[in-house]
Amino acid sequence: MFTRLQIGLLVGGCLAVIVALFLLHRLRPGALSFGSAGLQNSAEFEILQPVRPDKRQKASRKVEHPHVPTPFPAAYFKITVTSKASFKEPDRKQNLDAQCVITYNHEKTIDGVSVSFYSLELRMLDQGKPVESVLVTRDKCVKSRGTIASESSFDDLAPDEQEKMLCAFGTNIYKVLLDADRNEIGRERLGRPGPSIINEGIFDTTRIFHGPYPSTGETWKRSMRIPMEMGLHIDCPVTYTRGTGPGSVALAGNLETNQLASATEGVSIQRVSCDISGTETFDQKLGDYTAGNLTIRFGFQVMEKDSYLGTLEGELDLLLERVSARRTNSN
Repeated sequence: MFTRLQIGLLVGGCLAVIVALFLLHRLRPGALSFGSAGLQNSAEFEILQPVRPDKRQKASRKVEHPHVPTPFPAAYFKITVTSKASFKEPDRKQNLDAQCVITYNHEKTIDGVSVSFYSLELRMLDQGKPVESVLVTRDKCVKSRGTIASESSFDDLAPDEQEKMLCAFGTNIYKVLLDADRNEIGRERLGRPGPSIINEGIFDTTRIFHGPYPSTGETWKRSMRIPMEMGLHIDCPVTYTRGTGPGSVALAGNLETNQLASATEGVSIQRVSCDISGTETFDQKLGDYTAGNLTIRFGFQVMEKDSYLGTLEGELDLLLERVSARRTNSN
């Protein structure tokens, strides 16, 4: 049987909707793993743990990372992914509603952009209302469950967890190489060495909105990579059609395939379907997409060897915004 959070891992692979589960896996390796009966999850919904008061003296190595608060840039991008999905097992059906918020920014380079992240937030929902949430920035980790909330500052965390926050937020992590039409032609990993909360799947989620924008032509195409957990991704062909408003474009794409190759031994994803539709707006002055609404409808079967585990299907709504730092002080 899959638990609600285990289903979250499957959905979360699609566009990092359940980013916190991935954070948990990265910060506490081995907490999530694939077992003979499918997914196993013995971990609670916890991310970063403060140092116990009786351990603070031993944890004084934290001075290796003298902390300076990390302000958000004057303007940055914000992606909100809202998921409504269901997982149908042979003997039951489970629903999952969740929301993930990723904030990041682009800095122009001679041959593309460098990308930095500022926060990741997950909200597990029940009938549209948050029941669990976690927010992680470079400065703090805020967790809540029901009416109970707790906050850990950077200085409260153990040195290894401080290092993960420093590697993840407020620093250039990736460089994207772009051609004249803003097609991605390569990428480079930047940033400080060491483990980071941000992985390529989360990075790929941000790239969904930042596709090509040629100066001529009414339509153009790209392969949109939709990241999934378990070493999987969907490369869905998408067609852009130039709209009538300044910088406006419409997107449409679909994919059906019998099976995706899996990096997890014994686990396969079969009968995959994906449909993408929506609109975006390109800011000519900024030279980037700054707004967008996309809907991704998906479905696939999860198999372990020859055993059918269940069918996951649902809808993801993605919203891209360009936010002024003056509009929010919550992060």
